[in-house]
Amino acid sequence: AVRAQFTRYTNHVQKNISGRYVNTVPGLTPYDYVPRSKEKEAIDWIGRQVFDAPLWLYPDDVVNKLGLDAVDEVKNRQNTVLALLLAPGMIYNIHTAQLRASEPYPVDEYLNDVFSTVWKPLNDKDERKNDYRRQLERMYIAFIDKILNPSEKDLSGINFSASRSDVILYTQQHLDKIEKYLNNQQSSVAEGTINRLHYDNLLLLVKKIKDKYTSNK
Repeated sequence: AVRAQFTRYTNHVQKNISGRYVNTVPGLTPYDYVPRSKEKEAIDWIGRQVFDAPLWLYPDDVVNKLGLDAVDEVKNRQNTVLALLLAPGMIYNIHTAQLRASEPYPVDEYLNDVFSTVWKPLNDKDERKNDYRRQLERMYIAFIDKILNPSEKDLSGINFSASRSDVILYTQQHLDKIEKYLNNQQSSVAEGTINRLHYDNLLLLVKKIKDKYTSNK
């Protein structure tokens, strides 16, 4: 029941991102977008409560009695939320809303805020949290790849519109930011460590994404 309630809270928070308020009062603006300040609060909440692995939700004594697979459940929860935040359609909606909203949320600022919730030094005292963070960063790269190098199956509906819009330019710019971050982190950790191998691997993935995108142009 607690896990289900936490999911409901998360879903409520997510609705503030790229959401709209509908006004049914005659004579007034029929709708407006959720203001930038509230969207930023929502992303900050997700960073603290979801991307910072909620281990409190899975105490060992309860997990063992119920036979829960807490590891996969945490990872699936994180991946599901991240997939929403980095979906081409979501970024496209943020982009179009910034041209119409009374308090717009620029796409580059949105992506930077999402970035700051995921990409953090892997130095938590609880190694489990570092493990969750590494897999989250790998998924982040995978979702960026999906925007820049979509398959034919991915190019439908709003995703097709996103692929023909400035979303691609913002994503290219964002990938450069990720690459710069990875280079800085790579140089700060010792060779042969799990974190160094992690950053080495992600830099290779970034290069492959860029090479594939260039070859497809």
